[in-house]
Amino acid sequence: MDEERSKRTAFDNLITSISTGLIRTGPKEMDQAIRRALRAIGEFAGADRSYVFLFRDDLERMDNTHEWCAPGVPPYIGELQNLETATFPWWMEHIRRFETVHVPCVRDLPPEANAEREIFEYEGIQSLIAVPIACAGSLKGFLGFDAVTRERDWAEETIALLRISSDALAQALERTRVEEALREERDRAQRYLDVAGVLIVAIGADEKVKLVNRKACSVLGYEEEYILSRNWFDHFIPEETREDLRSVFRSLLSGDVVSFQRHESPLLDREGERRVVAWHNTVLRDHDGNVTGTLSSGEDITARRLAEDQLRIHREHLEDLVGERTRKLQEANAHLVREIRVRKRAETRAKRLNEELERRVQERTAELERAYQDLKEMDKMKDKFVSSVSHELRTPLTSIRSFTELLLQYDKDPGERQEFLGIIRSESERLSRLIDDVLDLSRIESGGMVWNDGPTDVGAAIRDVVRTQGVVLRQKSLRVNLGFHPELPPVRMDPDRLRQVLMNLLANAVKFSFDGGAIGISAEVLRGRRRSDPSYWIRVGVSDQGVGIDEKDQKIVFDRFGQVTTDSLRDKPKGTGLGLPICEEIVSHYGGSIWVESAVGAGSTFYFTLPVDGCTMGREEPRREQRGAPATDAEKARRPTHCQDTR
Repeated sequence: MDEERSKRTAFDNLITSISTGLIRTGPKEMDQAIRRALRAIGEFAGADRSYVFLFRDDLERMDNTHEWCAPGVPPYIGELQNLETATFPWWMEHIRRFETVHVPCVRDLPPEANAEREIFEYEGIQSLIAVPIACAGSLKGFLGFDAVTRERDWAEETIALLRISSDALAQALERTRVEEALREERDRAQRYLDVAGVLIVAIGADEKVKLVNRKACSVLGYEEEYILSRNWFDHFIPEETREDLRSVFRSLLSGDVVSFQRHESPLLDREGERRVVAWHNTVLRDHDGNVTGTLSSGEDITARRLAEDQLRIHREHLEDLVGERTRKLQEANAHLVREIRVRKRAETRAKRLNEELERRVQERTAELERAYQDLKEMDKMKDKFVSSVSHELRTPLTSIRSFTELLLQYDKDPGERQEFLGIIRSESERLSRLIDDVLDLSRIESGGMVWNDGPTDVGAAIRDVVRTQGVVLRQKSLRVNLGFHPELPPVRMDPDRLRQVLMNLLANAVKFSFDGGAIGISAEVLRGRRRSDPSYWIRVGVSDQGVGIDEKDQKIVFDRFGQVTTDSLRDKPKGTGLGLPICEEIVSHYGGSIWVESAVGAGSTFYFTLPVDGCTMGREEPRREQRGAPATDAEKARRPTHCQDTR
């Protein structure tokens, strides 16, 4: 019983000694105090090694900062630096949960602690115990014992000693950290004040000096003890500026003046001399944001001001001399300046005239060049046109002349004479059509065409043209399918020109259709060319089931005398080659478009569009683009289709 009481007394005395020693120790002696505590704890617990590990880098790394080893036990503190905590996952899991790690036998560690067991066995550790070091809920490190010479199972009182020591150590380390930070901050501030080449003065809300540096004492000529706690304004500010500066200071304290960072003001030194200082001011506030005073740094600019005053006097004298000389120079130069201005104005006018002349010459040259190129192009077009017309005229004329000579010498078979006369008539008609087409094209291009515009019924024009071509259609056993609404809106144009376009397109369809085939003529109303265009148009299509037109040849069919020739069309009836160009000119005159859609072996469809008379229609009409927009099934169902067999 006495032994138990004695042991308990020794335990309490040890805890008191460790706690008192750590609490009373300053930052400089803290490392030595921790090593003494580790020795006392280790010897009391019968451990072979006691140590402290501290974490850093957000618990990512740790260092063995302090260690005590029993005699004969090798130290490892030099090797246990900058360790990655991830190397000890099982260990860190318990420490992070602020749990005590007690391992009576290293060999009995669980499989998840294999990494730790290998390290412990390498260091010869048989048993160990560690408790977390924490302060204000923040994990700082851990304090531990190792048993190297034999296995140990430490009693609960030893574990309690370790925990109490850990708490005392945590508080000591935190106090050391805070004291060290304060000391460093205080030393840094003191160094700043001592080495500063400017005056530094702190004034409290009571207008008394709270802080002053050596430079300020030197400028004022007083010791620091004399300046501190004296009213700044009453003792060190000249009377003529005292109340003004005091008023500004009080306004800063009350918040009426937000900023008074920079200003210059005089000071009174010990000898009563004025020293001019350029101040930079900062407002001091407490934790609640209340203004408690000002901190000012200032530069003694007295010598500079004296030098500036002397310089100002010399400068004023020099300025008087320079002013007189300048006045004379100005008078002497005034005449020269006027002459230069006159000359510059003359040069400017001459330059503008030259530039204007050059511009006009360039514009005129460009106009002449364009006119020359236009004349060359027109000359080429004229030569080409004359050549084409000459060729087209010569062909029927040659046929007429040849068969006329045959008739003059031929008197045998009346049937053959009749055939010759038919050929002469056909070629004469072809020649007449060519001349008519050339004249029409010329009148359109020269503006000499007479346009008798008026409301024109498209459907009636289509039916009229089909009736006109009835004989030719029956000769080739062709049928014509008409597809359009019986009440199509009228277009405003010359009805003869509309029939001329329809006649040319239908004649082409007949010419390129095989015997017994079909020709389709459709007409439908379309919404404007763009989404925002409210106008309405009529699109007319003339299709055939002929050989079609290759894509590369579709660009030339609207050229003058531009005819497509293939092996299957070598025996087709020849036209003038001007029908489609005339159609294009007529349609373009009324603001419409004409184009062809075709493929070889699939026939051709020629489309053209014309604006509806009156520009707009009801909103119930379909909104579709002008070119190439197929009708929907619903629209086709609403659109009556009339078929006419002309065979």
